[in-house]
Amino acid sequence: MAGLLVLAVLSTVSDAQAREDRKLQCMACHAGPDRVTHDEKTGKAQDIRIRMDEFHAGDHAETHCLECHKEGFEVYPHSRMKTKTCMGCHPREDAEGAEDDEPYEFERIEEEYEGTAKHYTKYKDEEEYCCGTSATEDGRGTTIKIGRPEKERFTCEHCHDPHYFKSTKQIGKAQLILKNDNGPCLECHKDDAAEGPLEDRAEPSMNLAHDYLPHVELHLENTRCIDCHTTVTKETVTHDLPEGMEADQGCNTCHSIDSIMTSRLYRYQDEPDRTLGFHNAAMLTDNYNMGANRNRMTDWATYIIVGLCTLIILMHGGLRIVEYLKTKGK
Repeated sequence: MAGLLVLAVLSTVSDAQAREDRKLQCMACHAGPDRVTHDEKTGKAQDIRIRMDEFHAGDHAETHCLECHKEGFEVYPHSRMKTKTCMGCHPREDAEGAEDDEPYEFERIEEEYEGTAKHYTKYKDEEEYCCGTSATEDGRGTTIKIGRPEKERFTCEHCHDPHYFKSTKQIGKAQLILKNDNGPCLECHKDDAAEGPLEDRAEPSMNLAHDYLPHVELHLENTRCIDCHTTVTKETVTHDLPEGMEADQGCNTCHSIDSIMTSRLYRYQDEPDRTLGFHNAAMLTDNYNMGANRNRMTDWATYIIVGLCTLIILMHGGLRIVEYLKTKGK
């Protein structure tokens, strides 16, 4: 019995070591500078780096390469490759981490996403290509184009780069969340620089496309695309992307004391210790949001002044009426 137990322990240790060795083999080609591969047809060189500092800082840091890259990656050169997509693992119903997946309601997200015209319906019959990405200087991934079809299906991975993905809770600061979440949108939706199978250039420009907004540049610089282009609810994650005017959530959605921004973009940003009487003071760390950052003391001062003025007018009017009645009585 003891012998069997020892063998089981040794087997587990051996499997763990083999797993780690295999991961190191992956890193031998994909980690570090000057990692390139070449398209057999065109001879074009392509960077295949995985930026390890960003990978280890992301939510999938403990994930082994072969958990997602499940077929065709055991040997080099890779052939007949098959990679799991996000929904191939999530929601984790029985595995470790299932509780972490519950709040996201992945079934609802998938249903919402499959109802989008421009992201799902338009591309649903195209070939699916795995997430293959290469790290850029700011930590975001750029699409590896070698072997990619001219057109491809739009998948979760186009927005949620699995190598560098961080949940908004982990990122925390609103401006970093803003940059992280708008990055994928702007890879396909740009004035002139959008490229690739999913390009959708802004015509005639992003500014003119949003010219119904006052101070349009301030809106584009300080607002996440998804805060206007998804249905606003108290849910922290929505993926429905309504089109046309249905995407307009209305000014009061953000510009009010109960601004939805506090439960979305600024959800994880702590309120400063000294608010100086301002509503939603966490948002003031980045900019002033008219309507959302009203000052309580100014509000009360206004109420008191308006109330006193109204009282004086009523008293004055009342005295005039009394005087009139006295004069009429004589």
